[in-house]
Amino acid sequence: MSDKTLHFKIDLQRITLDDLIALESKPSLRFMRDLMARHLQNGKGVYLDFEQAQTLLGTLNVSELNGVMTDFGQAVQNLQEQAVNPTSGGN
Repeated sequence: MSDKTLHFKIDLQRITLDDLIALESKPSLRFMRDLMARHLQNGKGVYLDFEQAQTLLGTLNVSELNGVMTDFGQAVQNLQEQAVNPTSGGN
């Protein structure tokens, strides 16, 4: 990904039910940028300011964006599978 290295830490405390519902359909690029911005960290593991993260993500070219969205989407899917247990009986 050229000279940009992005560090995401997907945290269940930062993902809402509305996020998960939106991810079930085809979410807009704006939604995905904002969701990814909430999980973007600097090299020291500190979450970036939301606006700073949005700006950084906005500089990605299409090739970089495709790679980031694929990786991010897979990580979210893995968390969904761990976090939402449909056999729990609804409790």
